[in-house]
Amino acid sequence: MDSRIQEQPLPGQRPQREELAAANSMLLRELYFGCLGGDGNAMTPAMALALDANFGSVAR
Repeated sequence: MDSRIQEQPLPGQRPQREELAAANSMLLRELYFGCLGGDGNAMTPAMALALDANFGSVAR
């Protein structure tokens, strides 16, 4: 078979492939942000001290 010729997917294959890629992206995103931890409100004292030392304040 000529290497320039690509196999065309069957009509039902492409949506399934795209759905799997989208689901995988969503799962990886949830895992990434889940590993960041915290509730978004509380900051550990060590982090607050590091921000104060390097940037002058924790406030935005």
